[in-house]
Amino acid sequence: MNEVIQEGKTKEDALAAALDKLEAKEDEVEVEVIDEGREGFLGGLLGSRNCKLRVTLKEPPESDKEPSPAQIEDDKTEETGNYRKETSQDDELPLPTSHHFNMDDPPEDQIEGFLRQLFLHLKVKCDIEVNEGERDIYVDISGKDSGVVIGKFGQTLDSIQYITNVIMGKKLGNKKKIIINVGDYRSRREKSIKQLSRNVARKVVKSKKSESLAPMTPQDRRIVHLALSNFKNIRTSSEGNGNNRKVVIYFKE
Repeated sequence: MNEVIQEGKTKEDALAAALDKLEAKEDEVEVEVIDEGREGFLGGLLGSRNCKLRVTLKEPPESDKEPSPAQIEDDKTEETGNYRKETSQDDELPLPTSHHFNMDDPPEDQIEGFLRQLFLHLKVKCDIEVNEGERDIYVDISGKDSGVVIGKFGQTLDSIQYITNVIMGKKLGNKKKIIINVGDYRSRREKSIKQLSRNVARKVVKSKKSESLAPMTPQDRRIVHLALSNFKNIRTSSEGNGNNRKVVIYFKE
């Protein structure tokens, strides 16, 4: 093996892992940055991405060897230290510095415009469809990076929905809630949480010992409370602080 593609939270982490796999020292390899990675928004919760490197063992020097066309092209690549960064269309993508809305536009157009600029900042490519209902405004996200928008356990999706409601609610003066979904993710997530909570509740009834679920968002905790509200011999309580807040399921006589 003389080449590996390695990911890491930072360039240093990725390079260290690659050198270990190649059993080489840093001065014995060439390092190409495939993806610089991104720390993300809101403390890394939204839109974070690992750094990705291509690490190749150097060939022994051959003074008489003619450079190949590929090598000549490589020499034109931007270099910074030992890192060579591939250029892409995304690198040339202009990022907006502020959000401008025409207040005469319909709410759907203003919400779509805000989300497009947010995704542009995060370099996320998605299709956006906004429809206003009688009580709520519904946004459906689809396309290439829709999985990134969901995030781990839907946390990124919930963050985007929260930000959109806070900012656009003030701009529109609209009391309608903005509900953002990716395909049928929310309905599938709700079904999964209900099934999990009922299974754990049955276990609690059988053992008569309380059980804690994993930390959840307020929306997911609400699903658990509602799913078990009429469950015989069971009561639920949200406990903990911040991101560690979770639902505890108790047995009751």
